[in-house]
Amino acid sequence: VFRFVSDEHFGAIEPLLQEEHYDFGDVIVKQDDPADSFYVLTSGRARALKIKSDGEEIPLGVLKPGDSFGEAALAEGGTRSATVRCSTAVDVLRIDRTDFLELVRRVPELKQFVETTGRNRALQSFLYQFSNFGRLPAPVLRNMIDKLKPAGFAKGSLIIREGDDAGPLYVIEKGRARAFTGVNGRDQNLAFYREGDFFGELSILNGSPRAASVEAFTDCQVQALDPKSVRDLRRRFPEFDKLLRERLALYQAKTEARIPLDFTTELLPAETKVQDKVELDGKQPGAEVEEKEDPFADEQGLFRKRGKRIRKIDHVMQIDEMDCGAASLAMVCRHFGRKVSLARIRQLCHTATDGTSLKALSRAATELGLAARALKISLRNLPMMPLPAIVHWEGNHWIVLYDVDEQFVRVADPGLGLRKLPRREFEVKWTGYAALFDYTTAFEQAPESQPTLAWVLPFLARFKVILLQVLGLAVSVAFLQLLFPVFTQMVVDKVIVENDIGLLKTVLLGMLAVLVFVQLATLAQEYLIAFATVRLDTAVLDFLSRKLLSLPMSYFTSR
Repeated sequence: VFRFVSDEHFGAIEPLLQEEHYDFGDVIVKQDDPADSFYVLTSGRARALKIKSDGEEIPLGVLKPGDSFGEAALAEGGTRSATVRCSTAVDVLRIDRTDFLELVRRVPELKQFVETTGRNRALQSFLYQFSNFGRLPAPVLRNMIDKLKPAGFAKGSLIIREGDDAGPLYVIEKGRARAFTGVNGRDQNLAFYREGDFFGELSILNGSPRAASVEAFTDCQVQALDPKSVRDLRRRFPEFDKLLRERLALYQAKTEARIPLDFTTELLPAETKVQDKVELDGKQPGAEVEEKEDPFADEQGLFRKRGKRIRKIDHVMQIDEMDCGAASLAMVCRHFGRKVSLARIRQLCHTATDGTSLKALSRAATELGLAARALKISLRNLPMMPLPAIVHWEGNHWIVLYDVDEQFVRVADPGLGLRKLPRREFEVKWTGYAALFDYTTAFEQAPESQPTLAWVLPFLARFKVILLQVLGLAVSVAFLQLLFPVFTQMVVDKVIVENDIGLLKTVLLGMLAVLVFVQLATLAQEYLIAFATVRLDTAVLDFLSRKLLSLPMSYFTSR
């Protein structure tokens, strides 16, 4: 940041810099606190976090030496938009707000830097929370943000015109838009876009003219990424290329999109009255009939919503945060009657360190024998979805939706268990992407998991003699311990009643002998158990290590 400051000005600023130290885990600034200082990291690392109302933390990025934060809020006033927490011990330089504003006034170039940095930080936070681009690693996201250019479109204007040459990829920052194409003299809706959605990548990927028009439904503020930048990012970052290619699998060029509820009002002509809605619907009988019947059914009659509600579903816990897709598919398989192992599903899904894609989930289900479809579904069609379905949750998580009613939905979260959520909350956090499934006879051949400990038996067989000796000693000790009540009875009935001192000596000697033998047998038993345990542990560890090291490299690179 100080590269904009001349030596003369820096000499005046240097006394204003206050050195501060923070330990691991300390919070440097807290979200919603007053913005009163500007910070520059000089050593260590810290994480910027966005904390949601339910306490969930959304990571925004890692700060390293030379990075700064706090300038945007300082220039505008107000409160902190994010929390910064130390990942290691951290040293910072801090400037108070009043001194910082004086610095901005004296160095106009710094003001421009502040505005640019604030815009980039706001874009990064927006993409993390609302867009699929939030899945990208931080370096990829930063490079993308640097290339984005803002643009605005008035309501009713065309953002993209069908037939034009390939142009920018657009990300909607504010507003809504719809994609459509002309068919037989009328507009056929292809997709509807809200904040965080992106479009325009198809023509860039295919090198073809625009396949559809995109109209601004409301006043729209978008971020544009020109074709050259898209190609450059795809070439440099495989993660960016993978995200765009996954998007290609979701296009269904011959399918007309249903009109979401929040777009219905804008679709009505300005002169249309309330009583004309029936007439308007009458002009589009196909969409209405599909909604009343089975909008997701295919030619084979699959993907029809069943009348019987699902009251319970077998829950499968995810192993880590990247395992949610595989665990969700395992729950779907169990619902259809086959307990397919999570390891097998993970292998079919090609689960990696960045999780599982929608296309991979559908492909894995198909290989197991289920019918599967990957779709983006409007909210108005939520009650008609065939269940259970795997849905994309909050832009970075897969969960199983298994019941929907007017007020609530029930989901199986691989990370949190079975949950009952208000339907309004679900509609806000659901991205619209879903994988639908149906049973086929091929699924009867799907291999089921059969966990067993049979592999341990050969190891136990090596120590069969020792284990039998331990068992014999245990029986002997148990038998001898039964003699103590007999000795006690003899003392009470014979020694005390008849005053037989000789018998007392005999009983005491017998008790002592039994006690010594019990102790020796117990020591021998513990020695044999320890002897067998050490060698059994070594043999099992050696066996598991050999199995682990013989796994293919793909097993390790995906974790």
